Amino acid sequence: QAQNNSVIPIEVYDLEYLEPDHRATAAKVIGTVLEVATGGISDNSHAELVPQVNAAVRQAFSSMRRLVPVTVEPALMATGNITSIHTSTKSRVVERKDSKGNVYKSTVLDAEGSVAVTITLTELETGQQWTNNFSAYCSWSDYAKNETEAIKYALGRLSRDITRYYNNMFPLTANIIEKAKIKKNKMKEVYIDLGWANGIAPYVHFDIYSLSEIAGREVRTHLGRLNVIEVLGNDISLCKVTSGKQELLNALSSDTPLLIVSNE
Repeated sequence: QAQNNSVIPIEVYDLEYLEPDHRATAAKVIGTVLEVATGGISDNSHAELVPQVNAAVRQAFSSMRRLVPVTVEPALMATGNITSIHTSTKSRVVERKDSKGNVYKSTVLDAEGSVAVTITLTELETGQQWTNNFSAYCSWSDYAKNETEAIKYALGRLSRDITRYYNNMFPLTANIIEKAKIKKNKMKEVYIDLGWANGIAPYVHFDIYSLSEIAGREVRTHLGRLNVIEVLGNDISLCKVTSGKQELLNALSSDTPLLIVSNE
């Protein structure tokens, strides 16, 4: 199966912040004041964090395997908007008992943070566009100590989610170059022809498909999955077969055409 692992140059522009609508009805204002006064919640939008959001987005693109940020002769450009940067703090009462059964109450502040962006990729030669929404959230269950820590957590998650999405949108394809371990008529481990040069690291996953043709159309049948366990060079990695062990051995023994595609 022919590979298409070419690097795609992309120019990444800063996302534009969409100011939230600050207009509110008198009822909403009164409701918020009452909630805060009773120890309920503080609620904030953060235009000052726009540079940090853009830094997280740029970090996401810098971590991708096939999309490479450039400023000269790009094939794609990334533009879009920041639709929300939000934090809040909510108080709650926690009850604890000591060894004698005495109950003690204390107030705990839970910090939350969320970020939402819209990113559009444009292919410069054809004008074709792909628009996707991304959002990331740090809730009280993530145990952020304050709103600063909560938004930092959310930005890290946002960056990872963007990287993962576009790595899957522009996947790597691999070939099995050698059988590594067979046990009880099952394929346990194989070598593939991707490595450091392709941004491969342990725990990168691949889906395995067998290829056939029906009425002149390519048909893909899912056989199993691979998990990289060791990168051995620029173009070689050892993979564990995590599912489809017998099916993969049968396919390799019969020279069945395979398609092996990265999937995070």
